[in-house]
Amino acid sequence: MPKEHEDLGVELGQLWDAGHRDLPAVTAVLTSARSDLTRAPRAWESAFRRPVEFGTGHHGKVYTALSRMNDVMVTILRDSAENLNLAAEALLLAAEVYADTDERAARELAAHKIDLSGHGIEARG
Repeated sequence: MPKEHEDLGVELGQLWDAGHRDLPAVTAVLTSARSDLTRAPRAWESAFRRPVEFGTGHHGKVYTALSRMNDVMVTILRDSAENLNLAAEALLLAAEVYADTDERAARELAAHKIDLSGHGIEARG
C-alpha cells in the first residue's frame, strides 16, 4: 500500500537527510583521501631515488608502478566524490519534488528541516 502524509513525510525526511548530510559526509572523506594521495608522490621522491649506477632510471620501476597506481586511485576517488555529490543533489530534488505532490508530506518535510535547524544544521535544498 502506498505511503502518504506522515509516513511519506518521514521517509522524505530520511531521503532529504541522505542528500543533505549522509552523502556529503562520505564525499568529504573521499575528497580528503584524494588530497592525501595527490600529495603522496612528493613524499616518495627521496625514498625511491636511486643511484644512476643502478641503471633503472631516476626512481626505479617500483616508483613508476606505485605512481601509476596512485594516479588511478586519485581518479577513482575524484569520480566517486563527484558522483556522490550528484546523487546527493538528486536525492534533495527528489524529496522536494515528491513533497510537492503531497501537501501533508510537504509539511512533514518542512517540519523535519526546521527541527534540524534547531540543532544547528543548516538546510540546503
